Parts: sequence; C-alpha cells; structure tokens
Amino acid sequence: MLERYGVDRFVLDSKAKVVDANEQHGAELVSIDLPEDPDRYLRALKLRCPSTNAVYVVRVPPEMVTAQQALAWTAGLENAEDYMLAAES
Repeated sequence: MLERYGVDRFVLDSKAKVVDANEQHGAELVSIDLPEDPDRYLRALKLRCPSTNAVYVVRVPPEMVTAQQALAWTAGLENAEDYMLAAES
C-alpha cells in the first residue's frame, strides 16, 4: 500500500520532521509522531537511490539521533564512524 500511496507523500502527509541529514549519502533521519505506538514516535531513514530516483524508508530504532548513526545501524555496524560509503552502484 505504501508503494501505491508514495513514500514521499506519506512522509509529507504524516508531518515527518527531519531530525538530521547526511547530504554525502543522500539520507535523512525523520521522526513521525505516533501517539498509539509504544515508542510514541517512529524513526526512519529516508534514502533516495541515485540511479533510479526511487525513495526508500527504513524504520530504525527510536534512539537513533543522526542519519550517520542510522546508516551504520542498517549496515550492522555499532559505531556510526565505521560507516563509510566506498562506492555506489
């Protein structure tokens, strides 16, 4: 359903707030208020594919505070400094 609705539209309509951005990697960490959720909000990493321009949103743990930290988490790394993009394809 989200693909049909559109990720960009969902993030806009949900009044997502940008918590942090990493322009080097084209990533934004966003927060969406969800009063009924046990965490009270959703943290997500919003990424745009440079070759297809498709937008992807990945839920990340609520304690994430930077886009770099969320990128590292998605790669299975504990330290945000350990995430370095070597190449895109």
